[in-house]
Amino acid sequence: MRARGATLHTRARIVIFSPMPLKILTDQYELKAFKLAGYYALDVDWGDGHGSIYPFRDLRPQCPCDACKRVDAAALEDPRTRTPVEISREKEGIRIVWEDDHTSLYPVMMLRDACRCALCAGEQGPVDMYLGKPK
Repeated sequence: MRARGATLHTRARIVIFSPMPLKILTDQYELKAFKLAGYYALDVDWGDGHGSIYPFRDLRPQCPCDACKRVDAAALEDPRTRTPVEISREKEGIRIVWEDDHTSLYPVMMLRDACRCALCAGEQGPVDMYLGKPK
C-alpha cells in the first residue's frame, strides 16, 4: 500500500518507492543566502528552511581543487590558510579567497552534504521532540 501522494517508479525488475515529492529534494540544494557567523564560520540558509554553519577551519581542508588534495595536512595549519578575505556566490556554489591567496569553489551539493548539524548527523535528543520523531 502506498502513502498518499507518493510516487512509484519501476525500471526493469527493480521497484523504487519514493515517499517524498521531488521538489523537496531540489529545495534541499537551493542556496538561499549566506553570511558570516562571527569571524570563524560561514552561515548558509537553504531552500528547504534548513540552516548550516561551516567553520572555516573545517572548510579549507575540504577544498575540492586538485592542488589541495595533494597538500599535506600540516601545511593547512598556517592560520592564513583558514582566514577568508573574500566570499562570493557563484552559479556553481560559494567561492572563498583565503588569506594565503588560494581560491576555493565549494559546489552547492557538496556544501549541503557536508552539513554536520545534529539533525543531519542523525543525532537523537531534545531536537527530536520538536520534529515529532519517536525516541
